[in-house]
Amino acid sequence: MQSNQEEKFFMLKDVALGRLSPDRIPMFFWGSLIYSAVATGVSLFGILQNEHLITPLIKTMFQVSMISFLLHLLFTLFYSIPRMSYKFQRFQMVIVSLITIKVSLEAYQFFFVASITGLAPDYVINTGIIVLIGGFVYFIISLIRGIKRVQQGELKKGGKGLYEFKSSKAYISIPIIFAASMLGGSIGRNFSDPSTSFGLFFALFLCAVLQYTIAMAWPEFLLVTYAKYKFKSFNVKY
Repeated sequence: MQSNQEEKFFMLKDVALGRLSPDRIPMFFWGSLIYSAVATGVSLFGILQNEHLITPLIKTMFQVSMISFLLHLLFTLFYSIPRMSYKFQRFQMVIVSLITIKVSLEAYQFFFVASITGLAPDYVINTGIIVLIGGFVYFIISLIRGIKRVQQGELKKGGKGLYEFKSSKAYISIPIIFAASMLGGSIGRNFSDPSTSFGLFFALFLCAVLQYTIAMAWPEFLLVTYAKYKFKSFNVKY
């Protein structure tokens, strides 16, 4: 018999036993690993070609990125063994949550390396920093919103679910307006300073889309992780 607490997570059980089941998650690990390899490799190429322009901060950030990539590789190999995926499925979801955050940020390293090596004006780099910080703020808002919807019983059987976008127009539109206004302001300024490639703005646009989309979806990963540790019924038998 389900406890009252477990009933609040009812709509996530199909996700835990289906889309985020232990045997399917390795596909996400491999796909995200390939993406990370491309993002990290392209950034490394830019750094090696223009090492004299790279700041110590960027070098440190890239070293952290390399370490996280190696850990990503190790966990991908480990969880590619089916028995390990099932045996350690709760910790597997912790890794999924962390890798998802990692993936949401990796495109920015290319943007900042390209901006610095391309001698882009400061306002371009500053725009990237503001958009990145805005993504973190939206991430926190999404997390608080997701927890609140569980507390309100929206994930119970017959509830409105985690997202329910019809009554959440502000939740969706605010980050879009914020990112668009930041990019629009920089692009408008670029018309009077045509030295900056519009390719940088397109790269930043892609960074924002990826980060903000993952920020919106991430509470689901955290809640499934919590449910796997809290309720036995959320764990799949081998």
